[in-house]
Amino acid sequence: MIKLRRTKFEIANIMLNAIKNTKSLGIRKTRLLQASNLSPQGFKEYYERLLNANLIEEINESKKDKRKKLFLTGYGKEYVKKSNQIIINQENLNKNFKLNLDGISYI
Repeated sequence: MIKLRRTKFEIANIMLNAIKNTKSLGIRKTRLLQASNLSPQGFKEYYERLLNANLIEEINESKKDKRKKLFLTGYGKEYVKKSNQIIINQENLNKNFKLNLDGISYI
């Protein structure tokens, strides 16, 4: 089996979709770290980039509790929508040209 590294786009998309797909309101950093499957150092870099790009925001759970939950901003929701469309278009392109990439896993 061939193993490929994930692209920066894929990692960011995984993180943003993890926030989008939470059943409760928001997600904590630890859960996002687990979903991203990155080292803490790698996670910190992507996390800061997503914050700086205004795709995600931190909100305190309560006034007493200093723990924060992460949410998509309006801009982040639009980014996720468009990035997921790119992935669907890529899958359709592969199907149209009969390019079978099954059996290739990403690290």
